[in-house]
Amino acid sequence: MERLRERAQAFSDKVVQAEAFSVDDRTGNLLLCSSPKASDCSPTNPPVPISYLTRCPPDLRAINLNHWLRKEGGRNFFLRFDGWSATGS
Repeated sequence: MERLRERAQAFSDKVVQAEAFSVDDRTGNLLLCSSPKASDCSPTNPPVPISYLTRCPPDLRAINLNHWLRKEGGRNFFLRFDGWSATGS
């Protein structure tokens, strides 16, 4: 129980705009920026099915995911973070 309590302290919940995400076309990594127009972006674990991401080449992954992130426009996503690792919907 103590271990779980310690881990829970690292968790944080955030609502993030779709525009704050982008996918690096070279690496295929999902990046989360502090705001939609910020240049300070950090890699994060994607709230996208990993089975899709592992089968898709990085450049195609970036094209597809960036397209859908932009199409979602003002949509917000709820993310639970463990450091910079995120899960969400």
